[in-house]
Amino acid sequence: QSLSLSSIAGEIHVLEHTVSDLNSTVDNLLKKVSTLELQHDWSQVATTYVTCSLGMTWSEIIKVVSDQKISGTSRPEIVTGGLGRKMVFEKFEVWICSRSDRCAISEDDFMCYVYDEQERIF
Repeated sequence: QSLSLSSIAGEIHVLEHTVSDLNSTVDNLLKKVSTLELQHDWSQVATTYVTCSLGMTWSEIIKVVSDQKISGTSRPEIVTGGLGRKMVFEKFEVWICSRSDRCAISEDDFMCYVYDEQERIF
């Protein structure tokens, strides 16, 4: 099948518009991703507590949580959970709160930390 120069030019014009539309879509998606990253920027949370640290290993945390479940305490020292919508996959996925933490405001309060999966620190 032979194509005329005019029909080829028309096809090129259509493809140029399609590429332009795709570029606009990609730009819009990148803006949305950037906005979402800002909403999930855990590095800017509670900068006044930068000197605080949990000071426990995962093994110690698991032992305390396990002991709490066995004892059935109504006043846990450690609580933990997932970040849900605030999660940054393979970076910030879980939180841990400690009642006996030196940075807690009072002995009845918890100090909470988000675990950095890549740096392996709270």
